Amino acid sequence: MGVFGLFGAAFVLLGAWLLATGQNLPGILGRGFTQGDNLRMKRAPAIYFRVIGAFAAVTGLFGFFMAWTTTIFPKPSAASLIVFLALLSVFLIAISGLLAWLLILAARHRLFRWDKP
Repeated sequence: MGVFGLFGAAFVLLGAWLLATGQNLPGILGRGFTQGDNLRMKRAPAIYFRVIGAFAAVTGLFGFFMAWTTTIFPKPSAASLIVFLALLSVFLIAISGLLAWLLILAARHRLFRWDKP
């Protein structure tokens, strides 16, 4: 499966954990680059981390999908390309929607780096 499969599995697990808990990652993985980043993550609501989790999970599923299609169909037919493009559009719409929702939540709760903690 290669790199897409490994990163897909990691992102699906990360997304599932964030979706289930609604909290930032523990330890060094949940830290920001600066003290201000840490303060912003502490005041972020649970829905923010759940949206990040959904984004990570969908991105991981997209990685699995890419790994699956490249290993199963090395020389695809026209019909399989149509199915591939249809599923690709579904993934792109889902990822775009989640990214927009994430940016709206970050702006609403003033979680961007340029927002003072």
